[in-house]
Amino acid sequence: MQNPNSLQFKNQNHNSDKRPEISVVSYTRNEADIIEEYVDEVMDVLEKSGKTYEVIYVNVPAKDKTYEVLQKLGDKYEHFYPVNMANLTADRIQKGYQMLLACKYARGKKIIVIDSDGQPDPNDFDKVLKKFDDGADAVMGWRQEREGKHGFFYNLTSYYQNILTRLLGGIKIHDKNVGLKAFTDVAAKSMMLYGRNFRDLAIQLQEKGFVIDEVSINWRKRTGGIQSFKFMDRLLGGTFDLLADVIVAKMVDKPFRFWGLVTTGLGAISFMSFLVGVILAIFTDFASNGITFWPIVWIMLTVFFSVAMFVSFCAGIIMEFMVSQRHFNLDDYYIIDDYKGLIK
Repeated sequence: MQNPNSLQFKNQNHNSDKRPEISVVSYTRNEADIIEEYVDEVMDVLEKSGKTYEVIYVNVPAKDKTYEVLQKLGDKYEHFYPVNMANLTADRIQKGYQMLLACKYARGKKIIVIDSDGQPDPNDFDKVLKKFDDGADAVMGWRQEREGKHGFFYNLTSYYQNILTRLLGGIKIHDKNVGLKAFTDVAAKSMMLYGRNFRDLAIQLQEKGFVIDEVSINWRKRTGGIQSFKFMDRLLGGTFDLLADVIVAKMVDKPFRFWGLVTTGLGAISFMSFLVGVILAIFTDFASNGITFWPIVWIMLTVFFSVAMFVSFCAGIIMEFMVSQRHFNLDDYYIIDDYKGLIK
């Protein structure tokens, strides 16, 4: 198995200095029955656009012969680059790692990310790209009308997750995990993907200072492939992922600011609990009756929140120390321009 860190594309044109205007990247798994027809459509739209382009499809081996179909497409199209990979630290769903690998090697000035199941309409590419003229760094599609609805429970989890994202993430988009989105090269290279956090890319990018926008797109009926996410994964798993993603995005490289805020909040609650307990003890005539039930409850709450405050403070200090010990790594930097070739 080839090491992704030493990945080299066979077509030497991909490594040339001339960057394409657009990179279209996608991820495949168990989609051999639909992938060829959809890629033909994508390539036709890109060819007619008049823009220079490349298309990168990253596959994870599964039950069918998806990668064999991708290889055939690689022979058919000069600017189509299929990659077969497996992340050795991940479970069977490796979409985030596939997206990360594709975006790392994409050379386009704008990078479009699409699902490979045929639902995103390639004719919307131009509509999405025009949003960059308004100053956007990332553009999320918005499936206002979905052809071939998945059913009540599927749509319910989507509405629930999107509302929760707007509330917790503070981001004004309607469709966070849509299968058609686009990024500037800088935004795409700054993404940190692992596990299932690809669902909340918009929150991560917003916390890094990028401008997020959205545009209405056409969403088509799925005609093949195997759906990876079931109801409970979308409902509970998506909720857990969102909570983790919001916390990580808020911390970025300054964890103690986040945990310090949590510590302050817990401290305020602890102090208020203590005051309530003292007041109740005074009004229940502590001197003659001793401490009664409710003052004890509030004192116990004070102890609980005090312990939580201490744990939060320690967590922040430990994480801040870990960040401070990181060594310089050039891979953490995306060099937009190096005018005189200083950095090799």
